[in-house]
Amino acid sequence: MAQHASRLLAGYLQRLTRNSGVAFSPEGLAVAKACMDLSVRLLVNPYRLAQAQMEVVHDHLLLWRQAMLKAMGMPSQTLAEPDGGDPRFSDPAWEENYLLDFIKQSYLITARHLQQTIEQVEGLDEASQRQVRLLTQQYLDSLSPTHFILTNPEVLHETLHSKGRNLVDGLKILLGERETGVASGGPGAGPDERRLVEYSANPRGTVIFRNRLMQLLQFEPTTPRHYKIPLLLVPPSSNRYYLLDLRQDDSFARWTSEQGFATFMVSWLDPDESVARTTFEDFCTEGVMAAITAVEQATGATRVHLAGYSIGGNLVMSTLACMAAIDDQRAASGSFLGAMIEFPDLGECRGAGGPDVAQVTVPCYFFSSIDDHVSPWQRSYRAARLPSGPIRFVLGGSGMFAGVVLPPSARRHGYWTNEVLPETPDDFLAGAAKHLGSWWDDWRQWLLAQPEGHVLVPTDMPGDAAPEMIQDKLRCHPDPQQ
Repeated sequence: MAQHASRLLAGYLQRLTRNSGVAFSPEGLAVAKACMDLSVRLLVNPYRLAQAQMEVVHDHLLLWRQAMLKAMGMPSQTLAEPDGGDPRFSDPAWEENYLLDFIKQSYLITARHLQQTIEQVEGLDEASQRQVRLLTQQYLDSLSPTHFILTNPEVLHETLHSKGRNLVDGLKILLGERETGVASGGPGAGPDERRLVEYSANPRGTVIFRNRLMQLLQFEPTTPRHYKIPLLLVPPSSNRYYLLDLRQDDSFARWTSEQGFATFMVSWLDPDESVARTTFEDFCTEGVMAAITAVEQATGATRVHLAGYSIGGNLVMSTLACMAAIDDQRAASGSFLGAMIEFPDLGECRGAGGPDVAQVTVPCYFFSSIDDHVSPWQRSYRAARLPSGPIRFVLGGSGMFAGVVLPPSARRHGYWTNEVLPETPDDFLAGAAKHLGSWWDDWRQWLLAQPEGHVLVPTDMPGDAAPEMIQDKLRCHPDPQQ
């Protein structure tokens, strides 16, 4: 029945595409199919669904009782705790205020039961299960009480402290972005208006190249000399580049610049109708490979370190496989940060041409977080065994984002390393040594250990070697009053 329903849905969307000219991507159709399969298989077993609902009600009744005890100053129990690395509920008010504590636990209980229900659905193929799991996590993240003013103690405190100025300033920034079209270009923005106006922790960035898919941002160096091999960071196409450049104290891009790496980052443009039929392969060629060419022109380098975060790691790996197939040797290394790479059956990259990862011989660094529920580290570990070159796998503490954005100044979470790469993830962890601090330092030493990794050259300003490139300055943290 599920297969029949999926075929009907796919056929309807295909007819709608032909008749209306509206383009539906293969990825969108796959997501719709997975959600339809899930819905049908849940309804197939109404007893299990009713049981799951009763379990949710039971836990919320227990939570209500404990919340009343806490409100009256009596001893109470905690029924749901966030993951140790979850930064959303780090403010003490989430523990001290009984109402906020109730809201937090209610959210965590609901999220836990929803995830468990989906995990227990029988009959879903692995690809559909993976897509549903990812979409569910994104849905739950969007409903976090930290995303709403009245249930975020940090925002409430700042609002009272500034007498509402923070909200006014934020609204002015939002209206400024809407006035010029979508911030990084998109529907309503002309070719000359697609300027990068997002807000970065590094106030000295320059857009040096753009095409229909992305803009390339070069961070201004902070050292008189930099390493000969530049670094290109590739974020996921579904997120902004500033995931790796949020705040001064934990900006990954700022840190790499301070360490002496000529740092570049892709900033994906918002899609419009002109890219409706763009394929994953296009993102590899017009995205990553085009960025490599621009980095070469900007620095004069002949090789580039590539690092991809999340789905950006899939792009980097697929690009490396394509480069290996045509004997393109411009990649000095590949780093994969919290990446969900499953190329044996194409997995998330179905339709990308089936890249042969075994042809990738450049040194590869894989980093995963032990509490990452979106891209479980065990899968990333198995992916680390696919390339044919030297491999280093590092397992960090915390979750998908907090585990990656962990500067050396933060003395929490830590990371595990193993000088060998056993066949199974369990064997890796059993023989691994745990280290304090951040994996950033381990990764830096690994980059420097690569051929020519230690070679230094005089520092140039962004775009000095490529006068034909775009020279739009990135406006960072503008004064809302101006």
